[in-house]
Amino acid sequence: MKFTHRRYQNGDAERINALYFSISGIQRSLPEFSWQWLESPAGESEIWLIEAELPGSEPKLIGHHGVMAENFCFRGTPIRGGKTENTMVLPEYRDKILYPRLEKDFLSNYQDKFDILFSTTGPAPALRLRKALGYTFEQAWQTVYFGSEPAISLSLFSEKILPKLAIDPGPVLDTPGKESWQGLTIETILPQQSEFDLDNLWASASANYGVTPSRTRRDLEWRFWNNPYKKHWMLKIGHESDIFVCVLSHRKGRGLFVDDIYGTTPAKTIQIANQVLSWCRVKLGVTYLRTTTTTDCESFFSGARYFADTWLMRGASLIGQEREQPKMPRKVTDRGKKMGITDDSLWYVTPFFLEGR
Repeated sequence: MKFTHRRYQNGDAERINALYFSISGIQRSLPEFSWQWLESPAGESEIWLIEAELPGSEPKLIGHHGVMAENFCFRGTPIRGGKTENTMVLPEYRDKILYPRLEKDFLSNYQDKFDILFSTTGPAPALRLRKALGYTFEQAWQTVYFGSEPAISLSLFSEKILPKLAIDPGPVLDTPGKESWQGLTIETILPQQSEFDLDNLWASASANYGVTPSRTRRDLEWRFWNNPYKKHWMLKIGHESDIFVCVLSHRKGRGLFVDDIYGTTPAKTIQIANQVLSWCRVKLGVTYLRTTTTTDCESFFSGARYFADTWLMRGASLIGQEREQPKMPRKVTDRGKKMGITDDSLWYVTPFFLEGR
């Protein structure tokens, strides 16, 4: 039996989705595949197929390795990021191919197209492989809660046993509106609205961040408004000369996820997030906000409650169920190093980049 690998070609999507389902048990539609792999503003992603050539039949797809192309910035300068995703091989072939050699070959083909590469996390063998390929593991993903105890832990507990108590943010957040709130101006931004210049805001704010996702209108539309997996709402928050954008989503219960928050003065992120929570409490009945970032930008959220600090998780640790926050593998390519990015450069990423699909 001979094994070969090649790049993605038109018409491969259905076979890749079938492989994805056979390994993960998750059904993925063709529009979902296209959004994730083909429609990013950063251009077509790296998609590699591993096939077994069987006598008398068409090659069988047995494995896949992908890198999602993402627009990033570094201190205001556009860079190109790549997120490893959907690395998978059918179980019956895992001991028949030397996968580490294949990924090393894939990496040599695409690393010159990216300034940074990263993974969400992964099983132990994948992490060992990435470490051997030059990825660093200095920073971990960090879950952050905005709110007070015991309300946070009671809400998290009730989500498991009383799911019908969930809020419905749609009627408020789907309606265009603008109002003053505790010295702020809070405005809902709908996809069809063009009055607010998101590109101009990002041009003003981007230089204040290290390695971070690009937030031009085109990037935000793809990442959030065109996202086929869940609905997102966007708020514009004004405070004197500062402007912030906060992207929210709802999954269950009485909390909302902060899928992104950024603005002209990053040091005020925690202040703005807490005022958004106050507004959401009154308007939507929310008890907490939750986001995910990495440990190298904890200063943005100083004073918030971290995952391990909630009462619920303290109780879990007492009975031996404490969960360690996963590491975020990162690699700065030679191209990225020429841009001044180093392994010590600070990153600011949000929950979208933790989600695996």
